[in-house]
Amino acid sequence: MWLDDDKGFLLFTIGPVQSYIETARKTQDLYMGSYMISYLIFDAIESLLEYIPSEDIIFPSVDKNSLEISSVASFPNRFLALVPLAKAEEIANQLEDKVKSETKNIADYVMTKYKCDQKLFLKQKPWDFWEIYWVITSPKP
Repeated sequence: MWLDDDKGFLLFTIGPVQSYIETARKTQDLYMGSYMISYLIFDAIESLLEYIPSEDIIFPSVDKNSLEISSVASFPNRFLALVPLAKAEEIANQLEDKVKSETKNIADYVMTKYKCDQKLFLKQKPWDFWEIYWVITSPKP
């Protein structure tokens, strides 16, 4: 049964969505901001699948087809999954680190490709921008 005593719910979310997206001045900025949040959740879910089967991801619905890079834009800024309670906090912390690490990889790529002022860019610490929240709860009272 999927509600085993050894499993709990992990709700994981990335924000702030509204303030991040509202800074967009063009439609392209709006799309790319939304895409980046979706991509980071997509990447976190892919990492989560190292610990749990895809059927334990409750929201969003995930299958082989939805875990293709072409479907990234449709991912929300959160997910809900059943995880082993004994490792739940460790998993959540690793997913949080993964989001920060991937954001840093993206920032490094942008800094290199567009030859940004490294001192100014690094001062902004874009990998620390996200507010990442997660909570673990047992499905049984």
